[in-house]
Amino acid sequence: IAKKDDLFFHVKDYPGAHVALLNGKENPRMRELAAELALYLSHLDSGTVMIAKIKDVKKNPNKIGLVNILRYETVVVHDIPKEDIELFRNNKETQKQ
Repeated sequence: IAKKDDLFFHVKDYPGAHVALLNGKENPRMRELAAELALYLSHLDSGTVMIAKIKDVKKNPNKIGLVNILRYETVVVHDIPKEDIELFRNNKETQKQ
């Protein structure tokens, strides 16, 4: 459902969650939350996150779940704030209901 200019987030050099930001990609806070979410879903509390446009992410034909990112920028998250972790946890609990 993502469009070619939507954003893709993934922890650099670590197996983990793929996060797509479909709306709000120009909003710095939304980008920050998406980067933190990629770390959180990968069971990390800090790290470097790659940010790429969807058009620069290609499925790897040799391995399911692996992608090749052709062009990206990075952001370093030093620590996910507790209030953001609570936001992710609350959203997860809401989705279970």
